[in-house]
Amino acid sequence: MFFVVGLGYGDEGKGSIIDFLTDQVGSKNIVRYNGGPQSAHHVVHNGRTHCFSQFGSSFNSDVNTYLSKHMLVDLIPLAIEEYELRQKGITNTYERLYVDSSCILITPMQRIVGQMRELSNNYGSCGMGIGETVRDRGISLRISDLQNIKTLHIKLDFLWRYKLDHAEQLVEDNPNNQEIQSLYRKIIDVRLVRRLFDAYQYIGDRLHITSDYDISSQSIFEGAQGVLLDIEYGFSPYVTKTNTTFDNAYTLVSKCNKIKRLGVLRAYSTRHGAGPFVSEDLKLTHRIPDLHNGTHEWQGKFRIGWLDILASRYALEVVGGVDNIALTNLDRLQDIRHIRVCTSYEYVGDKNIDGFFDYEIIRGRKIIHKIRVQEKHNIRTQQELTSLLFECKPIYTEFKNWDEYHYLSFLESDQGLATPISIVSKGPERKNKYVLKDIF
Repeated sequence: MFFVVGLGYGDEGKGSIIDFLTDQVGSKNIVRYNGGPQSAHHVVHNGRTHCFSQFGSSFNSDVNTYLSKHMLVDLIPLAIEEYELRQKGITNTYERLYVDSSCILITPMQRIVGQMRELSNNYGSCGMGIGETVRDRGISLRISDLQNIKTLHIKLDFLWRYKLDHAEQLVEDNPNNQEIQSLYRKIIDVRLVRRLFDAYQYIGDRLHITSDYDISSQSIFEGAQGVLLDIEYGFSPYVTKTNTTFDNAYTLVSKCNKIKRLGVLRAYSTRHGAGPFVSEDLKLTHRIPDLHNGTHEWQGKFRIGWLDILASRYALEVVGGVDNIALTNLDRLQDIRHIRVCTSYEYVGDKNIDGFFDYEIIRGRKIIHKIRVQEKHNIRTQQELTSLLFECKPIYTEFKNWDEYHYLSFLESDQGLATPISIVSKGPERKNKYVLKDIF
């Protein structure tokens, strides 16, 4: 049983690693244990490419997907993804999809109001309605509502009226914002509830809705987003609204299960949208532009920087460590002569940083060696930490003349991540993945 988590800000290459693991282990089950339709897990196999969103990231036609109780599900994008998979030769997808009855549903009303709120606040939402649906957790629809026609209609109508009130308030607060006005015109359409009711009935009839899915010992647990975006431990307010650590996965298995924890990292750092990114390098962003990510309508630009040891160690500490690391996109660095790794920060602001970092003062400079994990459930301290990270500058260790072995050895060492790198990825397909140490 593998738990797979992203150790960055998302986009680490988790989907490609999940597809590889599924094939190597012969697993017939992928368990999605967090997030929702905002996942964009690109997998390439035998010339086919798909961005897995709500289905488990595997092209194998005999692998089931279980959307656990921790998932937020958006049925219309789910149906679109199912159609796209069929067009690519992946059949029986609905037959192999199992959805927990307690999964929360994301509706277009919540997506629209979430986008309106983002236009008002600009915190870097993905625009998929995740945060808005979490905000509405107490009254949101659940998958089980699809099984009762009367309940479904009543709850849809109530939710529409509820979100309409929110939309009206946002319009009132932003009278000159034309984009907000345009979104408002979508949600006031009185036909919206009826259309959703019909669509949800149609899609719901094709789902295996369950409350007791049997998670086998060979299951692979696929995480979404990255630890540095976690609602509790991420750098607030530039975070997702869900838990991105292993916590949700642990609630789905018994203690007797033998679990192998795998963290996924790129060989360099990336971040989509706003927020602190100490090791960002604009020259590197232009030199190795991402193949699947660019400027996003809601998140903003895709940013690239050098691997940040401090941020990666922080993520490792937050999840309680991992047994192994899968390092992806290693091939993207091979044509760069001088490779950098961010191994410490210099704090250049004037605030008190005690309690937030381990640091020493060297010739009057505050040199940071560690980001401290703050007390859980304390958003205020996370926001203080975020503000301090904006005032940090990277200090690099440089590797001259690309040497893959030297680079990997450093990352595995105590000066790096102190964790074995057991899988490396040097390209998008399964054949480009290499197992360096036996983890199966």
